[in-house]
Amino acid sequence: MKTKPILLSLMVGWLLLFYMIEIIRIKLRMGSTMKVITLCGSTKFKDQFEQANAYLTLQGNIVISVAFFEQSDGFEITEEQAALLGELHFRKIDLSDEIFVIDVDGYIGNSARQEIQYANEKGMKIRYYSDGEIPSNVFS
Repeated sequence: MKTKPILLSLMVGWLLLFYMIEIIRIKLRMGSTMKVITLCGSTKFKDQFEQANAYLTLQGNIVISVAFFEQSDGFEITEEQAALLGELHFRKIDLSDEIFVIDVDGYIGNSARQEIQYANEKGMKIRYYSDGEIPSNVFS
C-alpha cells in the first residue's frame, strides 16, 4: 500500500512545478518589482495570516500561505500529513523571494523556526509580523 504516498508525492511535485512556472510567467509579465512572499508561522494565528495575506497582496505581491489552519479550525492531521505539509512549505519557500513570519506576541514554534533557518541559509529576506508593518484594519 505504499503506492498512495508515492502517487501523492508525484502529484504534489507536479503541482509545485506547475505553480513555479506560473509564478515565473506572472513575474515576467508584471515586471521585476513584484515579489513572491511565503507566510510562515503557527496555524493557530489564522486571523493574522489572513490580515498579512490581504495587506501584502494589496501591495502588489504574490503571497503563498499555508494549506489550511488545522490548529485554528480544530482538526487533527496525522504525522505523515504533518511531514508532507512541512515539506511542501519548504518548497513554497524555494519559490519565494522572501518570507513573512506571523509571530504574534513574538511566538515562533518549532516548524516556523526551521523555516526561518532555511530561508536564512538561502539568503532570503525575512520580515516579522511583530515589527508592526501590517495595519490592524487592512481595508481602511
